[in-house]
Amino acid sequence: MSLLAGFWATPGGWEALLELFSEKFLCCQLSGLAGLRRGIELMFHHAGWTMVVLAQEAPAQNPGPAAEILGNPLYMVGVLGLMFWFMILRPQNRKRREHEAELKKLKVHDRVVTAGGILGTVVEATADSDELMIRIDEANNTRMRILRSAISRKVTDSAGLTAES
Repeated sequence: MSLLAGFWATPGGWEALLELFSEKFLCCQLSGLAGLRRGIELMFHHAGWTMVVLAQEAPAQNPGPAAEILGNPLYMVGVLGLMFWFMILRPQNRKRREHEAELKKLKVHDRVVTAGGILGTVVEATADSDELMIRIDEANNTRMRILRSAISRKVTDSAGLTAES
C-alpha cells in the first residue's frame, strides 16, 4: 500500500499530511533556500519516504530516416506547398484556361452575361480583337461595346444548348 493510500485510509491521516505540508511551506517562508531544504527533508523523512534520484544520460538512439525527414520543418513546409498547389492552384488555373478558351470561341448570336450582370447577344465578334459588340435591348436595338474579359459566361438553355441554336 502506498503512503498516500495509508494517509487516506487512516482516521486523521489527511490532517497529518496537511500539517506536514504546512510545516514544509512555513520553513520555506521563514528562511528561504535553507528552509526549503529543511522542509523537503522533513516532508520525506518524517513520512518515512526514502528518495533516491539517479540522473543518467539516456543511451543514444538512431531515429531512422523517416524521423529525420519528418523532424525537419522545411520538409513539412514543402509538403504543405505541394498540397496547396495540387488542391488550389492547379484547379484554379485549369478553370481560368477553360474560361479563356470559351471567350475565344464566342461568335455572333451567342447569348452572354457580363461581369456586371448585363444580358446580351453578341452582334459583332472578330477573332483578333479583344472587343465585342453586344445587343442588350431587342426592341430598341441598343448595342454596347465591351471587352472579352468582361464576359462572365455564355448563357445556355436547360438542354445545354445555346439559346440561339
